[in-house]
Amino acid sequence: MEPSGYQYTTDKRKRYYDYTLLFMVIALMMVGILMIASISPYNAAKYLGNSTFYTYRQIRYVVVGVAGMIAISLVDYRLYALETPKKKIPLLLVGAYLVILALEVAVIAVGRTDSELSGAANGASRWLAIGPLKLQPGEFAKLFMIVIAAYAMCRVNTYRGRFKALAAVCVLLGLVGVLAAKESMTTGIILFAILGGLIFACSKKKFLFVVLLAVGIFAVVLLVRYVDHNGASGSFRFRRIYEWRHLTDENNVGQVKQGLYALSSGGLFGKGLGNSVQKLGHIPEVHTDMIFACIVEELGLVGGTALIILFLLLLWRIAIVAINAPDLYGTLLCYGVLIHIGLQVCINIAVVTGTFPSTGVTLPFISYGGSSLLVLCAECGVVLNVSRNIGYRKRVILAEEEPKEERPKRSFDERPQKPAKKSFGGLRKVKDDHKRKKPEKRGTKSRTRSDRYDKAERDLLEAEAAVRRDETPNLTPGGYRMDVVLGQPSRKDDEGE
Repeated sequence: MEPSGYQYTTDKRKRYYDYTLLFMVIALMMVGILMIASISPYNAAKYLGNSTFYTYRQIRYVVVGVAGMIAISLVDYRLYALETPKKKIPLLLVGAYLVILALEVAVIAVGRTDSELSGAANGASRWLAIGPLKLQPGEFAKLFMIVIAAYAMCRVNTYRGRFKALAAVCVLLGLVGVLAAKESMTTGIILFAILGGLIFACSKKKFLFVVLLAVGIFAVVLLVRYVDHNGASGSFRFRRIYEWRHLTDENNVGQVKQGLYALSSGGLFGKGLGNSVQKLGHIPEVHTDMIFACIVEELGLVGGTALIILFLLLLWRIAIVAINAPDLYGTLLCYGVLIHIGLQVCINIAVVTGTFPSTGVTLPFISYGGSSLLVLCAECGVVLNVSRNIGYRKRVILAEEEPKEERPKRSFDERPQKPAKKSFGGLRKVKDDHKRKKPEKRGTKSRTRSDRYDKAERDLLEAEAAVRRDETPNLTPGGYRMDVVLGQPSRKDDEGE
């Protein structure tokens, strides 16, 4: 994907690396460890008998995540889309697609609904137990969706039937989104948002996306009205929507209402670290998707605003890397990570503030969770690797290019002559411009500039010679008077003399 005739330098001293992005990610994870240590001891001691269980687990996840992020940042991102020589098939991406498809099917078939805390993840079967490990395949599907969709958008532009190719991409990747929505509706929404965002970034016609967005908003409004009319009967998703729409009911004791209590009691500067009240069993799973409520309760509006600003700076750095990426694939990878992190932050804060129904979406880098943290660190590692390839390109002669002959520099007298001009009598000869001189006319100033300079220099030399012979004339032939031997001549009126 490199432009023809250019190559990226291998000099490590000239490699760019976005250390600002790296330190922002580490700072967010440190804030997450601090808040988990402040919020989780009560529930950990009550359900697991160890008040530091979640804190030590999160520290291990952070160490593994940082090591993986740095390792991924050293691997060239163009290797993900490495194709076979003949059929141009990206074997790595095809294998990743089949693996994530199998994991999604396995979650639907044998997925577990129990979490480490309360024994039930609110009816959503998101977990897949593989020996001692418990994974969320939906989190890994977000990473694979970014990498595969970015490659697919780059390849769609190379086909003549772009619409058919784009339709095939939407069907294949949409299947992953549908299977993920079966286990977690919010995960499916994020996957479709990543796919739609990358298509939007590569499309010239934006009106179709405006129509689809309007249709989606209309469908959501109809769904909310249907739940309001039929009550909370049905699936647990309908119950969450009903609780969100009726937060003022006395019987409503959902986590969204308790989160609003935490936000309102925090004030401007909060109650202080460890002094939260809502963490004492009022908010279920307070260390995961509702952690922002307790952050505002303990650190106040100032702490919550500072955290949001830190997220905005992180997204800004990712956007800067995307804009300056060396190729389209790197740009789309960064855009996919930007959509994922930005949308997840917005949904989590919207749930806590009562703007969105309750979901299981965690706050990136802050909430407790191994699968989510490892995937986010891997995505940031990809962005860091794209940043390592920004700029610092040098012109090289490729094998298929012929070296250009260097033309020798010519002096002023070796300039080429002008081509002969045609006249009525045939061809006439034209001399060089620097050799052509116009004839002098008496009583006019039609002499060339070089002639005037030569005449002045000759007059100056004659005047200096006359001074040395003590034969200084009153005036030089050019009408100038020599006041000093090597001084500048001053004009003298003929009448004064």
